[in-house]
Amino acid sequence: MRVGTGKHLGFVLLAWVLFFMLAAWVLPPLDSHLKPEPLVHWSFITLAALLAFSAAVIVPAYLYQSWRRLTTVPNRTPYGLWLVLESLFLVAVPIWLVFLLLTKFFSSGFR
Repeated sequence: MRVGTGKHLGFVLLAWVLFFMLAAWVLPPLDSHLKPEPLVHWSFITLAALLAFSAAVIVPAYLYQSWRRLTTVPNRTPYGLWLVLESLFLVAVPIWLVFLLLTKFFSSGFR
């Protein structure tokens, strides 16, 4: 049985959703003074790193496979427009998240 990169991308997305739901359930709120246990803290960091690595591998593979398919599909124009939109979002969202993380880090680090 062969599983395409589209299904792998769906699995990674589902894993991120489950990760964030578990984090919201287990970790203390950001405005509380409670600290998570070190085992919980490092478990979440490890899981996030594994998910980020898998996303960094799957997303480019998915985009590469989708763009290679453009020449063989019968409806090239709608497929091409959808690929452009999909590619923009799959590239822009991580860049936006890194930008938010860096602005939060630098704004709180210099007070």
